Amino acid sequence: MKKDNNKLDITINCKINDDVINQINQRWEAIIAASPDGIGIVNLKGEVIYCSDKLIAMYGFNKDEFSQLIGKSMFDFIVMEHRALLKDNFQKLISGKTEPHVPEYIGLRKDKSTFYVEVNATLLTDANAKTTGILFIERDITAQRQVTEELLKSEEKYRMFIDDASEAFFQGDAQGNVILVNQAACELTAYNEDELLKMNLKDLFLEEDLINTPLKYDLLDQGKTIKTERKIKRKDGTVVFIEINSKQLPNGTYQSFINNINERKQAEEAIKESNNKINLLVNNLRGVAFRCLNDRDWTMEYMSNGIFELTGYSSNDFIGNIVRSYNSIIVEEDRLMVW
Repeated sequence: MKKDNNKLDITINCKINDDVINQINQRWEAIIAASPDGIGIVNLKGEVIYCSDKLIAMYGFNKDEFSQLIGKSMFDFIVMEHRALLKDNFQKLISGKTEPHVPEYIGLRKDKSTFYVEVNATLLTDANAKTTGILFIERDITAQRQVTEELLKSEEKYRMFIDDASEAFFQGDAQGNVILVNQAACELTAYNEDELLKMNLKDLFLEEDLINTPLKYDLLDQGKTIKTERKIKRKDGTVVFIEINSKQLPNGTYQSFINNINERKQAEEAIKESNNKINLLVNNLRGVAFRCLNDRDWTMEYMSNGIFELTGYSSNDFIGNIVRSYNSIIVEEDRLMVW
Protein backbone atom coordinates (compact mmCIF):
# COMPACT_ATOMS: atom_id res chain seq x y z
CA MET A 1 0.00 0.00 0.00
CA LYS A 2 2.82 2.31 0.83
CA LYS A 3 4.45 1.67 -2.52
CA ASP A 4 1.17 2.37 -4.25
CA ASN A 5 0.89 5.63 -2.33
CA ASN A 6 4.44 6.54 -3.38
CA LYS A 7 3.60 5.84 -7.01
CA LEU A 8 0.50 7.98 -6.69
CA ASP A 9 2.53 10.80 -5.13
CA ILE A 10 5.06 10.63 -7.91
CA THR A 11 2.30 10.69 -10.55
CA ILE A 12 0.65 13.71 -8.93
CA ASN A 13 3.99 15.57 -8.66
CA CYS A 14 4.76 14.88 -12.30
CA LYS A 15 1.31 16.18 -13.27
CA ILE A 16 1.86 19.35 -11.21
CA ASN A 17 5.32 19.89 -12.74
CA ASP A 18 3.89 19.46 -16.26
CA ASP A 19 1.18 22.03 -15.52
CA VAL A 20 3.76 24.51 -14.21
CA ILE A 21 5.95 23.99 -17.26
CA ASN A 22 2.95 24.44 -19.56
CA GLN A 23 2.01 27.67 -17.79
CA ILE A 24 5.57 28.96 -18.09
CA ASN A 25 5.67 28.05 -21.78
CA GLN A 26 2.34 29.76 -22.40
CA ARG A 27 3.53 32.94 -20.69
CA TRP A 28 6.79 32.81 -22.62
CA GLU A 29 4.91 32.43 -25.91
CA ALA A 30 2.55 35.29 -24.96
CA ILE A 31 5.47 37.59 -24.19
CA ILE A 32 7.16 36.73 -27.49
CA ALA A 33 3.92 37.28 -29.43
CA ALA A 34 3.30 40.65 -27.76
CA SER A 35 6.85 41.90 -28.26
CA PRO A 36 7.32 44.31 -31.19
CA ASP A 37 10.89 43.01 -31.53
CA GLY A 38 12.30 39.83 -32.98
CA ILE A 39 13.51 37.24 -30.43
CA GLY A 40 15.92 34.37 -31.02
CA ILE A 41 18.30 31.96 -29.35
CA VAL A 42 21.70 30.67 -30.50
CA ASN A 43 23.90 28.02 -28.94
CA LEU A 44 27.50 28.63 -27.92
CA LYS A 45 28.62 27.96 -31.48
CA GLY A 46 26.45 30.79 -32.70
CA GLU A 47 23.98 28.44 -34.40
CA VAL A 48 20.30 29.40 -34.43
CA ILE A 49 18.09 27.14 -32.34
CA TYR A 50 15.00 29.35 -32.05
CA CYS A 51 13.43 32.29 -33.97
CA SER A 52 10.21 34.14 -33.20
CA ASP A 53 7.76 34.89 -36.01
CA LYS A 54 8.70 38.57 -35.96
CA LEU A 55 12.41 37.73 -36.23
CA ILE A 56 11.69 35.40 -39.16
CA ALA A 57 9.75 38.18 -40.92
CA MET A 58 12.41 40.78 -40.09
CA TYR A 59 14.93 38.83 -42.18
CA GLY A 60 12.52 38.37 -45.09
CA PHE A 61 11.50 34.76 -44.48
CA ASN A 62 8.02 33.35 -43.95
CA LYS A 63 6.86 31.02 -41.19
CA ASP A 64 7.05 27.97 -43.41
CA GLU A 65 10.80 28.55 -43.78
CA PHE A 66 11.41 28.33 -40.03
CA SER A 67 13.17 24.96 -40.33
CA GLN A 68 15.61 26.42 -42.89
CA LEU A 69 16.88 28.88 -40.29
CA ILE A 70 17.51 26.38 -37.51
CA GLY A 71 21.17 25.38 -37.38
CA LYS A 72 22.31 28.32 -39.50
CA SER A 73 25.13 30.51 -38.21
CA MET A 74 24.11 33.90 -36.83
CA PHE A 75 26.88 35.38 -38.98
CA ASP A 76 24.90 34.48 -42.11
CA PHE A 77 22.40 37.20 -41.23
CA ILE A 78 24.92 40.05 -40.85
CA VAL A 79 26.79 41.82 -43.66
CA MET A 80 30.42 40.76 -44.08
CA GLU A 81 31.91 44.02 -42.79
CA HIS A 82 30.08 43.70 -39.44
CA ARG A 83 30.81 40.03 -38.76
CA ALA A 84 34.10 40.72 -36.95
CA LEU A 85 32.28 43.14 -34.64
CA LEU A 86 29.55 40.57 -33.98
CA LYS A 87 32.15 37.87 -33.25
CA ASP A 88 34.00 40.15 -30.84
CA ASN A 89 30.79 41.09 -28.97
CA PHE A 90 29.70 37.41 -28.92
CA GLN A 91 32.96 36.35 -27.28
CA LYS A 92 32.84 39.22 -24.79
CA LEU A 93 29.32 38.25 -23.75
CA ILE A 94 30.28 34.60 -23.22
CA SER A 95 33.29 35.66 -21.14
CA GLY A 96 31.06 37.82 -18.92
CA LYS A 97 31.96 41.23 -20.34
CA THR A 98 29.17 43.60 -21.24
CA GLU A 99 29.15 46.61 -23.54
CA PRO A 100 27.99 49.98 -22.12
CA HIS A 101 25.85 50.52 -25.20
CA VAL A 102 23.50 48.39 -27.31
CA PRO A 103 25.39 47.16 -30.41
CA GLU A 104 24.11 48.00 -33.87
CA TYR A 105 24.72 45.97 -37.01
CA ILE A 106 23.64 45.92 -40.63
CA GLY A 107 21.36 42.91 -41.09
CA LEU A 108 21.19 40.84 -44.26
CA ARG A 109 17.76 39.70 -45.45
CA LYS A 110 16.91 36.66 -47.53
CA ASP A 111 16.79 38.80 -50.71
CA LYS A 112 20.23 40.28 -49.84
CA SER A 113 18.76 43.69 -48.97
CA THR A 114 20.12 45.28 -45.81
CA PHE A 115 18.72 47.07 -42.79
CA TYR A 116 19.98 48.49 -39.51
CA VAL A 117 19.36 46.32 -36.47
CA GLU A 118 19.88 46.91 -32.75
CA VAL A 119 20.69 43.76 -30.76
CA ASN A 120 20.26 43.22 -27.02
CA ALA A 121 21.71 39.91 -25.84
CA THR A 122 21.92 37.97 -22.58
CA LEU A 123 23.32 34.61 -21.50
CA LEU A 124 21.09 31.58 -20.90
CA THR A 125 22.12 29.17 -18.15
CA ASP A 126 20.96 25.78 -16.89
CA ALA A 127 20.08 24.73 -13.34
CA ASN A 128 23.80 24.46 -12.55
CA ALA A 129 24.46 28.06 -13.75
CA LYS A 130 26.30 26.72 -16.78
CA THR A 131 25.98 28.86 -19.90
CA THR A 132 23.98 27.02 -22.57
CA GLY A 133 23.26 29.72 -25.12
CA ILE A 134 22.42 33.32 -25.82
CA LEU A 135 19.01 34.96 -25.98
CA PHE A 136 18.91 37.99 -28.26
CA ILE A 137 16.25 40.63 -28.94
CA GLU A 138 16.52 42.49 -32.24
CA ARG A 139 14.89 45.73 -33.30
CA ASP A 140 14.80 47.13 -36.83
CA ILE A 141 16.10 50.70 -36.45
CA THR A 142 16.40 51.52 -40.15
CA ALA A 143 13.79 54.30 -40.03
CA GLN A 144 15.40 55.74 -36.90
CA ARG A 145 18.84 55.68 -38.51
CA GLN A 146 17.51 57.33 -41.66
CA VAL A 147 16.00 60.14 -39.58
CA THR A 148 19.29 60.50 -37.68
CA GLU A 149 21.29 60.60 -40.90
CA GLU A 150 18.94 63.21 -42.37
CA LEU A 151 19.32 65.30 -39.22
CA LEU A 152 23.10 65.00 -39.45
CA LYS A 153 23.00 66.07 -43.09
CA SER A 154 20.71 68.95 -42.16
CA GLU A 155 23.05 69.97 -39.33
CA GLU A 156 26.02 69.80 -41.69
CA LYS A 157 24.23 72.05 -44.19
CA TYR A 158 23.23 74.40 -41.35
CA ARG A 159 26.83 74.49 -40.13
CA MET A 160 28.11 75.15 -43.66
CA PHE A 161 25.59 77.97 -44.04
CA ILE A 162 26.66 79.47 -40.72
CA ASP A 163 30.37 79.12 -41.45
CA ASP A 164 29.97 80.68 -44.91
CA ALA A 165 27.97 83.63 -43.57
CA SER A 166 29.77 86.96 -43.74
CA GLU A 167 27.91 88.07 -40.62
CA ALA A 168 29.03 87.02 -37.17
CA PHE A 169 26.74 84.29 -35.84
CA PHE A 170 26.07 83.45 -32.20
CA GLN A 171 23.72 80.84 -30.75
CA GLY A 172 23.02 80.83 -27.03
CA ASP A 173 21.06 78.60 -24.69
CA ALA A 174 18.10 79.74 -22.57
CA GLN A 175 20.54 81.36 -20.11
CA GLY A 176 22.49 83.14 -22.84
CA ASN A 177 25.52 80.84 -22.67
CA VAL A 178 27.24 80.65 -26.06
CA ILE A 179 26.84 77.21 -27.66
CA LEU A 180 27.70 77.88 -31.32
CA VAL A 181 29.65 80.52 -33.24
CA ASN A 182 31.15 80.90 -36.70
CA GLN A 183 34.51 82.17 -37.89
CA ALA A 184 33.11 85.65 -38.52
CA ALA A 185 32.17 85.85 -34.81
CA CYS A 186 35.77 85.09 -33.87
CA GLU A 187 37.05 87.76 -36.26
CA LEU A 188 34.58 90.32 -34.91
CA THR A 189 35.39 89.73 -31.23
CA ALA A 190 39.08 88.67 -31.53
CA TYR A 191 38.28 85.64 -29.32
CA ASN A 192 38.83 82.13 -30.64
CA GLU A 193 35.98 79.61 -30.78
CA ASP A 194 36.93 77.79 -27.56
CA GLU A 195 37.03 81.07 -25.66
CA LEU A 196 33.63 82.19 -26.97
CA LEU A 197 32.03 78.85 -26.08
CA LYS A 198 32.97 79.46 -22.44
CA MET A 199 31.30 82.89 -22.39
CA ASN A 200 27.81 84.28 -21.92
CA LEU A 201 26.46 86.64 -24.58
CA LYS A 202 26.25 89.49 -22.08
CA ASP A 203 30.03 89.23 -21.53
CA LEU A 204 30.51 90.84 -24.93
CA PHE A 205 28.59 94.03 -24.17
CA LEU A 206 29.58 97.07 -22.16
CA GLU A 207 28.29 96.98 -18.59
CA GLU A 208 26.85 100.50 -18.72
CA ASP A 209 25.00 99.68 -21.96
CA LEU A 210 23.43 96.60 -20.37
CA ILE A 211 22.23 98.75 -17.46
CA ASN A 212 20.74 101.40 -19.77
CA THR A 213 19.39 98.99 -22.42
CA PRO A 214 19.15 95.39 -21.09
CA LEU A 215 19.01 92.47 -23.50
CA LYS A 216 15.36 91.90 -24.44
CA TYR A 217 14.95 88.19 -23.77
CA ASP A 218 11.30 88.77 -22.79
CA LEU A 219 10.46 90.00 -26.29
CA LEU A 220 12.39 87.14 -27.88
CA ASP A 221 10.39 84.69 -25.74
CA GLN A 222 7.23 86.21 -27.26
CA GLY A 223 8.47 85.18 -30.71
CA LYS A 224 9.56 88.65 -31.79
CA THR A 225 12.66 89.33 -33.89
CA ILE A 226 14.73 92.12 -32.35
CA LYS A 227 16.99 94.41 -34.38
CA THR A 228 19.13 96.80 -32.38
CA GLU A 229 22.39 98.71 -32.47
CA ARG A 230 24.87 98.18 -29.67
CA LYS A 231 28.54 98.28 -28.85
CA ILE A 232 30.68 95.26 -28.04
CA LYS A 233 34.04 95.07 -26.36
CA ARG A 234 36.62 93.01 -28.23
CA LYS A 235 39.26 90.87 -26.53
CA ASP A 236 41.86 93.62 -27.07
CA GLY A 237 39.62 96.15 -25.29
CA THR A 238 38.58 98.09 -28.38
CA VAL A 239 34.89 98.93 -28.78
CA VAL A 240 32.99 98.20 -32.00
CA PHE A 241 29.54 99.40 -33.06
CA ILE A 242 27.33 96.53 -34.20
CA GLU A 243 23.85 95.88 -35.57
CA ILE A 244 22.34 92.73 -34.10
CA ASN A 245 19.36 90.71 -35.34
CA SER A 246 18.12 88.18 -32.77
CA LYS A 247 15.30 85.67 -32.50
CA GLN A 248 14.33 82.61 -30.48
CA LEU A 249 14.53 79.19 -32.14
CA PRO A 250 11.88 76.45 -31.67
CA ASN A 251 14.18 74.56 -29.27
CA GLY A 252 14.31 77.52 -26.87
CA THR A 253 17.79 78.71 -27.84
CA TYR A 254 18.56 82.14 -29.27
CA GLN A 255 20.40 83.04 -32.46
CA SER A 256 21.92 86.37 -33.40
CA PHE A 257 23.45 87.61 -36.63
CA ILE A 258 25.75 90.55 -36.02
CA ASN A 259 27.09 93.11 -38.48
CA ASN A 260 30.08 95.34 -37.80
CA ILE A 261 28.80 98.88 -38.46
CA ASN A 262 31.82 100.66 -37.05
CA GLU A 263 32.74 102.24 -40.41
CA ARG A 264 29.15 103.33 -41.00
CA LYS A 265 28.98 104.91 -37.54
CA GLN A 266 32.28 106.68 -38.09
CA ALA A 267 31.00 108.00 -41.43
CA GLU A 268 27.76 109.17 -39.79
CA GLU A 269 29.74 110.95 -37.09
CA ALA A 270 31.97 112.57 -39.72
CA ILE A 271 28.92 113.77 -41.68
CA LYS A 272 27.28 115.04 -38.50
CA GLU A 273 30.42 116.93 -37.53
CA SER A 274 30.71 118.37 -41.04
CA ASN A 275 27.06 119.49 -40.99
CA ASN A 276 27.56 121.11 -37.61
CA LYS A 277 30.49 123.10 -38.99
CA ILE A 278 28.49 124.14 -42.03
CA ASN A 279 25.51 125.14 -39.87
CA LEU A 280 27.78 127.11 -37.60
CA LEU A 281 29.26 128.93 -40.57
CA VAL A 282 25.91 129.57 -42.27
CA ASN A 283 24.19 130.74 -39.09
CA ASN A 284 26.91 133.28 -38.50
CA LEU A 285 26.62 134.77 -41.97
CA ARG A 286 24.86 138.09 -42.37
CA GLY A 287 21.59 137.48 -44.21
CA VAL A 288 19.94 134.16 -45.04
CA ALA A 289 21.11 130.95 -46.73
CA PHE A 290 18.47 128.57 -48.03
CA ARG A 291 17.67 125.64 -50.32
CA CYS A 292 14.22 125.41 -51.91
CA LEU A 293 12.13 123.66 -54.53
CA ASN A 294 11.66 125.24 -57.94
CA ASP A 295 8.04 126.28 -57.42
CA ARG A 296 6.02 129.49 -57.03
CA ASP A 297 6.02 129.24 -53.23
CA TRP A 298 9.77 128.74 -52.99
CA THR A 299 9.06 125.73 -50.77
CA MET A 300 11.96 125.54 -48.37
CA GLU A 301 13.99 122.42 -47.63
CA TYR A 302 16.61 124.27 -45.61
CA MET A 303 16.88 127.78 -44.22
CA SER A 304 19.43 129.35 -41.92
CA ASN A 305 18.56 131.04 -38.65
CA GLY A 306 19.25 134.49 -40.13
CA ILE A 307 15.66 134.56 -41.38
CA PHE A 308 14.43 135.26 -37.87
CA GLU A 309 16.29 138.57 -37.70
CA LEU A 310 14.79 139.62 -41.04
CA THR A 311 11.20 138.39 -40.65
CA GLY A 312 10.53 137.47 -37.07
CA TYR A 313 9.74 133.91 -38.17
CA SER A 314 11.96 130.97 -37.29
CA SER A 315 13.56 128.92 -40.06
CA ASN A 316 11.34 125.94 -39.14
CA ASP A 317 8.23 127.99 -39.96
CA PHE A 318 9.28 128.04 -43.63
CA ILE A 319 10.34 124.40 -44.03
CA GLY A 320 7.68 122.75 -46.18
CA ASN A 321 5.56 125.93 -45.90
CA ILE A 322 4.37 124.87 -42.43
CA VAL A 323 3.55 128.42 -41.27
CA ARG A 324 4.52 130.65 -44.14
CA SER A 325 5.96 130.29 -47.60
CA TYR A 326 8.93 132.33 -48.67
CA ASN A 327 6.81 133.72 -51.51
CA SER A 328 4.35 135.16 -48.96
CA ILE A 329 6.95 137.50 -47.44
CA ILE A 330 7.81 139.04 -50.82
CA VAL A 331 5.72 142.13 -51.59
CA GLU A 332 3.11 141.22 -54.16
CA GLU A 333 4.32 143.57 -56.91
CA ASP A 334 7.81 142.10 -56.72
CA ARG A 335 6.85 138.40 -56.71
CA LEU A 336 6.65 137.98 -60.46
CA MET A 337 9.90 139.81 -60.98
CA VAL A 338 11.73 137.71 -58.38
CA TRP A 339 10.28 134.50 -59.76
